Amino acid sequence: MNEVGNCYRNGIGVKKDEYKAFMFYQKSAKLRDAQGICNVGYCYLNGIGITRDLLKANDWYKIAFNNSNLIKALQNMTDDSSENGIVSIDCERVGVGPGNKEDALARVAIVDYHFKVILDKYVQVKDVTDYRTSISGITPKLLANSYRFEDVQHEVAELISDRIVIGHSLHHDLEILKLYHPRELKRDTSLLNINGSSKTPRLKELAKKELGITIQKGEHSSAVDALVCMMLYRKHESKEEKMIPDF
Repeated sequence: MNEVGNCYRNGIGVKKDEYKAFMFYQKSAKLRDAQGICNVGYCYLNGIGITRDLLKANDWYKIAFNNSNLIKALQNMTDDSSENGIVSIDCERVGVGPGNKEDALARVAIVDYHFKVILDKYVQVKDVTDYRTSISGITPKLLANSYRFEDVQHEVAELISDRIVIGHSLHHDLEILKLYHPRELKRDTSLLNINGSSKTPRLKELAKKELGITIQKGEHSSAVDALVCMMLYRKHESKEEKMIPDF
């Protein structure tokens, strides 16, 4: 049901209908499907097929992540400021080429300062050798009516132009998009060395420790990961200079 909801939300193979997408997500959620529950929260968070309601979004994410700290995290970081110059980004990849070792962009999501998903698109990939569905969440059906790489790349370039861009190991996302972004406008949450360790923290580790939420238990979602990056940035915004990479 989640896949059908995704198709209606993105107009893949059917006429785009956000209300129908929401209804399919709800049906999935009623079956106690974790991704369906998360998708309902996503709809409430961004007003997809239903009136935007942050408190209801928090309630659904609380169930999805099984942790009440998400409510406090979002409430503490949501305000009425009009900061439009900051976005976060995350990409999902599939395998191509011999041995499935080469990466190709399959999905990209961008979240604004107020946790609104302003872009979430699937990308056409030729000759996929490994969809990596268990991690990427990408399936042949989701890519059946996706967008040309060049079109998505152009749209992303316009959205991030002259803006601070946040990501986790951000250079990987920019590399797969084949985009340049000025160093002074980059913020990388992987540089949040919370424990003083020499190891680069994984996003799921930071999400658990800093926000009290559990992500990436199975399939990844670029929209959820971008959302978490923004949450981490806003929590540590006062020391954002530590998130500026060396390149």
